[in-house]
Amino acid sequence: MKTCTKFLAGAVTILAFAMIGCQTDTDTHEHTYSTDWTSDATSHWHAATCEHTTEVKDKATHSFNEGDVTKPATETEKGEKIYTCSVCGYVKKEAIPVHTHTYSVDWTSDATNHWHAATCEHKTEVSEKAAHTFGEAVVTKPASETETGIKTYTCTVCKYEKTESIAVLPHTHKYSADWANDATGHWHAATCEHYVKSDEAAHTFDKGVVTKEATEAEEGEKTYTCTVCKYKKTEAIPVLPSISEVVSEGFVKVTGTKITGTETWTPTSDVFVRGRVITFPTLIVSDHEVTRGEFKEVMGTDPSTAPAYDANGTELTGDAVLNNPVNYVNWYAAIAYCNKLSIKEGLTPCYTVKDVDFATLKYSDIPTYSNSTWDVATCDFTANGYRLPTEAEWEYLARGGENYKYAGSNTVGDVAWYTSNTNDTGTREVKTKQANAYGLYDMSGNVWEWCWDWYGSINSTTDSAGSASGSGRVRRGGSWFGGGISCAVSDRSSSSPYDRGSFYGLRVVRNAN
Repeated sequence: MKTCTKFLAGAVTILAFAMIGCQTDTDTHEHTYSTDWTSDATSHWHAATCEHTTEVKDKATHSFNEGDVTKPATETEKGEKIYTCSVCGYVKKEAIPVHTHTYSVDWTSDATNHWHAATCEHKTEVSEKAAHTFGEAVVTKPASETETGIKTYTCTVCKYEKTESIAVLPHTHKYSADWANDATGHWHAATCEHYVKSDEAAHTFDKGVVTKEATEAEEGEKTYTCTVCKYKKTEAIPVLPSISEVVSEGFVKVTGTKITGTETWTPTSDVFVRGRVITFPTLIVSDHEVTRGEFKEVMGTDPSTAPAYDANGTELTGDAVLNNPVNYVNWYAAIAYCNKLSIKEGLTPCYTVKDVDFATLKYSDIPTYSNSTWDVATCDFTANGYRLPTEAEWEYLARGGENYKYAGSNTVGDVAWYTSNTNDTGTREVKTKQANAYGLYDMSGNVWEWCWDWYGSINSTTDSAGSASGSGRVRRGGSWFGGGISCAVSDRSSSSPYDRGSFYGLRVVRNAN
């Protein structure tokens, strides 16, 4: 029993030591790991092969390569690209979208063709490939007697250039030291057997010198000299217009002249065009637009509808309105006024309208709608009665022998009543703005002034009395109800001859002889 007890005690002691020894082994245990990689979509690692299965080694995110295209995309089907981790060999796939080629905006070219090159990975793709279309050659380097020249051709599409040599000249030309010239240019002419030109160029003229002064009876002359070759050209200076003393109250005389069709006009004219020759008679011209009072005295009524104001913007009433321009007058009424005024003063009427007796004509008899009989009225320009100016006469009178944009000034407000200084309220008293050099008031603004002419395009063959037909009669000068642009001496406009407006009026002229 003692022996057994001793053995049992020893066994317990040994077991206790054994348990202590096992605990010690756990604290110093080294995990074992698989040589192969374990991975998921984002990372890779070496997994433990011992009983501690949660342990991992060398865990890291994948390092993918640039990818390999295993199936290229087309313009109708997606492609595929594979990326491989350079550490663990894990593979992921990615779809390549359906492909649409992109092309450079700039042209690519070679010696024969041009095209738009692909800017996508499909470098062999091209767009709009075509052969060059070359324009006419340009000599970019003239040939000399010792050196070849160069002729350059440029593609009209892509601007590719090709060059071609020009053979050495076989001869040394000799040129005159003096200039040869004609009306348009100058050059040094060859004195050898080859008639070629050197230093050819258009003339460069100076500002010109008046070599003969114009008078009221005779044209003058201005000479221009080329600053290079000294070629001279001359230009006629029109007969000077002259204005006499006032011939009667409200009228001035403007001496007749001839427009040769060679003049330069400032501002540019659509009436005095190159080659159109016009002879103006000496005219007695109303220095103002026909007033409401004058019209009423002759026609027995004042048809005006526009409110009347003085120059200070005060509205007028009663007889005070009679010094404002008559308005709401159509072209038919304008020529009727001219004839009735002529009859009243014992002059020969200018206008004839079939079956119309102007001596007994009443204002109410004048058509207010289109009238084919009145439309074909005729004018005797040799009669001494009152008439409307032709469009050419009107523009000549408005310019006043000056180079102003408006009738008497380059500042519209100096000479015209128009939208900006009337606020579209109505007419203003005549002769309250500055006159032009011929002593004529309101040629710009206040009311539009009817002219004789049918409205139409003008060329060198257009009659001095204007176009032979048209849908409207010319009116000029702008009005209180319009912008400054229509007040310019060069501006043209028209209306149907039966049209009436609160801004349509007239001015009269008559032959002085």
